[in-house]
Amino acid sequence: MSKRPHVMQVVGARPQIIKSAAIERAVHTNYADRLELSTLHTGQHYHREMSSVFYTELGLTSPQIQLDTGSGSHATQTSEMIKGCESAFKDIVPDAVMVYGDTNSTLGAALAAYSLGIPVIHVEAGLRSFDRSMPEECNRIASDHLSSFLFCPTPTAVQHLQQEGLVAHDERPSLESPGIFMTGDIMYDNHLHFTEQPIDLSSIPGLDDLPEEFILATCHRPVNADDPEVLTGILGALERIGTELAPVILPVHPRLKKHANLLDRHGGSNSLRLIPPVGFLEMIALESRCRMVITDSGGVQKEAFFSKRPCVVLREETEWTELVDNGNSLLVGNEPDRIIRGAIDLCQQSFDYPPLYGNGKSAEEICHILSKNLSC
Repeated sequence: MSKRPHVMQVVGARPQIIKSAAIERAVHTNYADRLELSTLHTGQHYHREMSSVFYTELGLTSPQIQLDTGSGSHATQTSEMIKGCESAFKDIVPDAVMVYGDTNSTLGAALAAYSLGIPVIHVEAGLRSFDRSMPEECNRIASDHLSSFLFCPTPTAVQHLQQEGLVAHDERPSLESPGIFMTGDIMYDNHLHFTEQPIDLSSIPGLDDLPEEFILATCHRPVNADDPEVLTGILGALERIGTELAPVILPVHPRLKKHANLLDRHGGSNSLRLIPPVGFLEMIALESRCRMVITDSGGVQKEAFFSKRPCVVLREETEWTELVDNGNSLLVGNEPDRIIRGAIDLCQQSFDYPPLYGNGKSAEEICHILSKNLSC
């Protein structure tokens, strides 16, 4: 077999591990003779239930390289990732580095690859919330401008890149002349693939008697989860919604565990049921069975849409603007009355769910483009 271009994908957070599943499936199924794929895990998420468990659950190959970045400020964590990735890239010398989304792992790997002259591939390029107070927004903007291959999930994402002066050219993609491609969303690939699998939720503590009708909620962003007063308001709103509409089920993110007293105070009623963190497959099973989703997660907003469920977003902005424009998601922030009114409003409406995120073959398209344009 002739030498294949070697793509090293870098992950560090739970959503990136899940996104990498679509690329790994596409490579192993149809591109194994044209692309070599390896994985570096930065160690950004160091809770087992939020990281390594997903490799087993999704049937993924374990990372070939595991860094131990751990926690720290954004600057500390990112600088450690740059150093760790740079050392690994020097040893392995991949032909390209693939990064996903907008985490510190995304930016750290992109900067390390850029410093070594290795082409960067950014999957989920062009997303913008236009809130630069969010580290994720700065990470995604910088990563886009360090990339040679920009794979966008939506036409809107392509437009954002063009407005920032990044324009596609006919020649082979490079840092000076990046390739911009609208390929759809790899998470839609995953949704179609994994929703076919039967999932038993009864073994999860708190779900042995899952209500026939319920609302699913998640909360993890610092603006919502770190301030006890803000979190108290959100939990109170969820309790009220659970009383007026349907019981609310809230998988407890590790960030919330430091507020154990608040969780104990609000999670003991029938209206708000707290359960341990769940895996990706359990999460999409819950999303497909619930009445509505309430979340501050970008990924869960899309998963709700894929499952044809309306979504109340505990943020003032979103990078998935199509969902708001189409009416499937409603931005309410973290003020309790707005959360309650938003949930009641969405529950009284019906929605269309057009194909906003492609045809479920995004990973195949990405691999096809890379196999035609990467050299080794």
